[in-house]
Amino acid sequence: MDRSSLQSRAAGERRAGWWADYRQDLARYGRGTGHGTGRLPAPLLVLRHRGLQALLQYRIAHAVFRSALPGPLRAALLMAMVAWQKAVEVATRISIPYRASIGPGLLLGHPGNIFVGAEAAVGPMCTLHDGVTLGVSGRGAQRGSPVLGESVTVGERAVLVGRITVGRGARIAPGSLVSTSVPEGAAVAGNPGRLLAGLARCDRPATAGAALP
Repeated sequence: MDRSSLQSRAAGERRAGWWADYRQDLARYGRGTGHGTGRLPAPLLVLRHRGLQALLQYRIAHAVFRSALPGPLRAALLMAMVAWQKAVEVATRISIPYRASIGPGLLLGHPGNIFVGAEAAVGPMCTLHDGVTLGVSGRGAQRGSPVLGESVTVGERAVLVGRITVGRGARIAPGSLVSTSVPEGAAVAGNPGRLLAGLARCDRPATAGAALP
């Protein structure tokens, strides 16, 4: 799937509504954290997991950003959303600007230190572990941010920068620096990132959604 297809898919998912997306976030944490939280009601899940707190703020702020509200009201609400985002960043160490495109079912690592650029796009059912950065890089027409396809796993402290596409099901190893596109189902490791035949243990559900200390 190419970059334009991924962005079009993300736009379609946004139209489904923020609550529908957030329910899938909740379901992902409920079944995949490995900490016995699968049966907790939604409010307790949100209190327990910093990632869900950050995603709740993002989902609502992004819905305001995409809304057809009158200009002055929308601008005032966005100012409030930015203030809320800053408070959430301090509490969770997770930064997701309302302009970013995030598909449903995202799992964010604990304890955080995750930065998603304003122009980045993340497909459904992805996993971003602790310390991940999706940042802007490049010049001119090549300047941009990463677009991640469905079910991509990015390991701890990995950095993805520039106008690149990471295909569906790809895995990025911990500590990798990736500045070139990654095909579907591929595994990448190293600094700079290089394609591997396979990658084991990049995704670690037991720590991805760990509870607050």
